[in-house]
Amino acid sequence: MMYGYTTCHPNKADIIRYDHRLNADEVIDLFHKYPWEAELEILNNLKSDEVHYSPSLEIHELENKNNGITFSLIETNNQKEFIVFLGDQDIGVIEKEDGSKALEYFLDSKIESITSIILRGVNDSIQGSDPLEANHGSWFDNLIASTPKWLKILLTLLFLIIFLVPTIIGLFLKIWELAIFAGVFVLLYSFSIYLILSD
Repeated sequence: MMYGYTTCHPNKADIIRYDHRLNADEVIDLFHKYPWEAELEILNNLKSDEVHYSPSLEIHELENKNNGITFSLIETNNQKEFIVFLGDQDIGVIEKEDGSKALEYFLDSKIESITSIILRGVNDSIQGSDPLEANHGSWFDNLIASTPKWLKILLTLLFLIIFLVPTIIGLFLKIWELAIFAGVFVLLYSFSIYLILSD
């Protein structure tokens, strides 16, 4: 049986497809020599909106490209793990050290044996199930990261003005409840915006 492979990289938008024809031993050698740690370091040095994929390696049969296995490296709480896909279906998360074992099971057509080393389902993982999303933050983090800084500053000033007005009115008319409430809100809001802008 001959195999082909593709790779996904954190700093590259395109999936890279290779024309090499590999036998099973060469596939195992490729997996062990793949620069997982270097790719993960590249990912960790990118801003969240600059990440395209988690480091990923996909191996498939040349006679049936739908029959393949993909390893997508993630890091959760300083623990390095692989999300494993069979074809386009994720089957779970395994320890990084079990990656070569899962690959050998695939090459030996022992697919059911891969489930014996699954730690948990992808949905139970802190990270996402898709290689593209595996190291992204929440939708709110991505929204903040993709918002231009000038717009963040403009919105901050706008909301500060909106809530400073009742503070000033409250002080001027000696409506202390209004002044204190609005003043506290301004302080909390300013602090939260400071944390967002400093990210």
